[in-house]
Amino acid sequence: MISKFDIINASAGSGKTFALTKRILVKILKSKDENYFKRILALTFTNKAAAEMKSRVLKNLKDFSESKITDDKTEMFEQVKKELGFSGEKISILAKERLNLLLHNYSFFQIETLDGFNHHIIRSFYKELNLEPDFRVVIEAEDILEESVSRIFENIENDEKISNLIKAFSIKKISEGKSWDVEFDLKEFAKSVLKENEIGDVEQIEKGSIKDFKLLKESIEAKTNLLNAELEDIIINIDKNILNQETEIVFSRNSFPKFINSVKNNSFTWSSMKSILTLFEKNTVINKSCLKKNPDQLNVFVANLFELFLELKERLIKTKVLDSFLYSLTPSILLKIIKSNSEDIQKENNELFISKFNKLINKEVANQPTPYIYEKLGVKFNDYLIDEFQDTSDLQWKNLIPLISHSIESFQENEPQGSLFLVGDPKQSVYRWRGADPKIFVSLLLKEKSPFSVQKNIANLPVNFRSRSEIINFNNSLFKYASGLLTSSSHKKIFLQGSVQKQNNLLEGHVSITFINKDFKKGQQLEGVLKETLFQIENCLFRGFEKSEIAVLVRDNKQSSLISEWLIEKNVSVLSQDSLSINNSKKIELLINLIKLKVNNSNQEARAVIIDNFAALVKPKDMFVFYKKNLKNEFENFLENLKIFRLYKAFEMSFLESVDFFIKELRIDLSNTDPYVLFFREIIFEQVSQKKNNEKEFLSFWQKSNLKIKIPSGSSKNAIQVLTIHKAKGLEFPVVIYPFVDSVTHKNSGKRNWLPVFEENFSKNILIPFNENFREYSDSFKKKFDSIHSNEELDNLNLLYVALTRAVDELHLISEYPRSKSINSHNQIIRAFLENSAEWREDCNKFTWGKPLIKEIVKKNDPVSDAKAYETKYFHPSPESNFLNDKIIFGNVFHEFMSNIQFENDYINEKNQLKLSRSVNKSIKDEVIKLSKTVIEHPDLKEYFSTNNSVYCEQEIFTESNKIIKPDRLVFLSSNRVVIMDYKTGEKNKKDEKQILKYQKTLINMGYELEASILVYVEKSIDIVKLL
Repeated sequence: MISKFDIINASAGSGKTFALTKRILVKILKSKDENYFKRILALTFTNKAAAEMKSRVLKNLKDFSESKITDDKTEMFEQVKKELGFSGEKISILAKERLNLLLHNYSFFQIETLDGFNHHIIRSFYKELNLEPDFRVVIEAEDILEESVSRIFENIENDEKISNLIKAFSIKKISEGKSWDVEFDLKEFAKSVLKENEIGDVEQIEKGSIKDFKLLKESIEAKTNLLNAELEDIIINIDKNILNQETEIVFSRNSFPKFINSVKNNSFTWSSMKSILTLFEKNTVINKSCLKKNPDQLNVFVANLFELFLELKERLIKTKVLDSFLYSLTPSILLKIIKSNSEDIQKENNELFISKFNKLINKEVANQPTPYIYEKLGVKFNDYLIDEFQDTSDLQWKNLIPLISHSIESFQENEPQGSLFLVGDPKQSVYRWRGADPKIFVSLLLKEKSPFSVQKNIANLPVNFRSRSEIINFNNSLFKYASGLLTSSSHKKIFLQGSVQKQNNLLEGHVSITFINKDFKKGQQLEGVLKETLFQIENCLFRGFEKSEIAVLVRDNKQSSLISEWLIEKNVSVLSQDSLSINNSKKIELLINLIKLKVNNSNQEARAVIIDNFAALVKPKDMFVFYKKNLKNEFENFLENLKIFRLYKAFEMSFLESVDFFIKELRIDLSNTDPYVLFFREIIFEQVSQKKNNEKEFLSFWQKSNLKIKIPSGSSKNAIQVLTIHKAKGLEFPVVIYPFVDSVTHKNSGKRNWLPVFEENFSKNILIPFNENFREYSDSFKKKFDSIHSNEELDNLNLLYVALTRAVDELHLISEYPRSKSINSHNQIIRAFLENSAEWREDCNKFTWGKPLIKEIVKKNDPVSDAKAYETKYFHPSPESNFLNDKIIFGNVFHEFMSNIQFENDYINEKNQLKLSRSVNKSIKDEVIKLSKTVIEHPDLKEYFSTNNSVYCEQEIFTESNKIIKPDRLVFLSSNRVVIMDYKTGEKNKKDEKQILKYQKTLINMGYELEASILVYVEKSIDIVKLL
């Protein structure tokens, strides 16, 4: 019997998608209601995961419906049969019936993302939420936040209070040696508007007035003045204690007096404070020979001095924290205005942040009676399945609880028993930064309080079906040991429970760990990692692995670009969806700073970068003096001193000419094959020829857009995949290479947290920079810091777990040499594990488990050379296709191009990739690019390329007669309204109308409401024919 509430703890490779698919199949086939699939809601976190689950359900129903299934049984069929207790013949008949119904009512088959479900709810309640019915969803909200901040400065002359606040804030920044520009600070604070876990604090700020903040500021200043007075008294006491000693005090390295002087000058550092504390704890604050002269008296003196130091330390921490609060007050006050501006902009543009979905539902919908919510949705769900539950946020879970509770806790006559099926793995929770709260899943797994009255059934999926035995054993041992390094007892339990995975029938496997020579300097270590990565790739290829079977996993896009650029330079094909960020190329950085210097010869920031690039050629005796002199030197002398005076003439050339001159003279791309440089030149050409931008305007564009510009690396089937660990989650690869292995657990900079100014009277929370030195400020600070510290440990160990559990056959780790063992970084965790298992040796830099696999090498003729180092996603015609005329080629390329355009913002990337194609001639490229843009921007079609819609390009659909149709474009405007679009690149023909009418009939039979059927004729111009 299926229980009402099941929780599945599914470690990596244990078959969670199999378990979810089986559950859905059992529910669909068991019910006497042939339309029961409409009562099932399965939620996951990505469109890809939702599509995969749908595909698996459909494929299994199709397999079950075939008569041969009773003879050729699959594992899924056997398990479903066992759970249902039906005969094979009965399952086959039911599967055929249910599949046919499902396909013709496909819109009611609800396997979707949580965001998609929330979107559905908000669309259903748009009147109650005071929204327009056709509101657009905003996923990338940075531009709106930037405009929200800009509006403050646009209206500054009309609001004296705000003007005074900004002026005072600028003056404070200048007094602290910082830039007077406050816009950056406001943009950083504005990010809180988008973060679900900060909504409560932002709302609290909204309730306050400028007067409230002024009173708070006065309270902080009064407390700071009191602390400063106490500090002065303590310092006076310290000085008196030292002067009153009969014996002359000799401090170790004079450290303590230096520290006191730095406190008097307000220039002390946290590290110096720590050093003094260590000296006191080791009883070495004064010289040993001095201590021996009068030990009894001097030990009392040191004890008294230590007490004074601790009092001093306490006051210094409090003054620094209060100073941080003072600094953050103005941005906090203005956050209220920024949020108000962002809401105005959304209203003006008829838009809604996707980040607001959960809060809107929680505030306005979740408390409505459940039957009423179901009535508005148009469907009542009985069974809930949630995949990747560890990535659920607090609000997402709270919003689902009332619906789930109504299903599994209430009993209604003639209604089937409801159920909840949660699947996930807290060890794979890597999205806390996006709002995920793994604590929810951890508490349920550890049998803590449940939000439901029904009993929960917890099960572990014990077998790893993905990896070979050596990899499973290695990971079991590593993470069992690493669990002991965690601070939190609940986090320890989660990793201990997950470190006992059983093996499948895949034996052997290979694991290697390589540490780069410890005597290498930093730059040499980096080069060593890159060389070893290439070596491992070549070694795997030599042993018979395909390039497409090898994945290189990295921590972030910067590392991804380093690896990708290195491999491209070595003529290795790379497939990297996001990593080839043009911003990460050192060559492009140099070119950008040369352009900056062209705009302003005195630009010191640009000069500094250029000095970095060319100082090695000069080899100055004193680098500091060389920098200082050339940052302010005459321009001609600056170029002369760096031995690049030959560039002088470029500064008199036109924009395009100067860039080409820089590239040529500095030998940046001699072979004219560097994708970064080629793409950069194309960007400049477009900005100059189409936008008519000069250098200054280009730099303005670059500042805003450079982080978003990626080099298209294509989708070649035979290329090394380079991707971040986050992107690799849920995937598997025969060979995984993890270079760097340096992900840091605790970041010392960039942390901001909402914390109370004072402990008493429920003080306001203010967003301030937060570090470990602030921990001692108050009990709430200590609690917050310890919680963050513990969560950072879990998050970083989870990243390591995800990286190391993607491999099927081989796993290779390549790391800079770890100097110590701890939980503070991935390579230090690895060293600690090796030491604990008695494997570690100082003189050994390579550790292996199992043997490398030798695969059968099949020689293949690769029609595409690796010489250019990047691949294009466009088709490569075979020789026999040369007879095709230009019209047919144009039609093929146009359809291929448009099949990759889901939304209007896909156009630029597809255009750039088409431009890089080596198999399509330029005239056809230009025509496709021009006409596709006309289609996307056409006033009658533009709304159908909006991100508010769900879009399927060239989606295969089964008809009632079991034939397959494939419309060019299906646009779902809401859950049940659909637009059909078909592109035609030939002359008008009656067959076209018949074809789209067939599509129309099929979709209506599937339960969709037809909004429009559109034929788009594309030749030298665009002609649109609407059939509905």
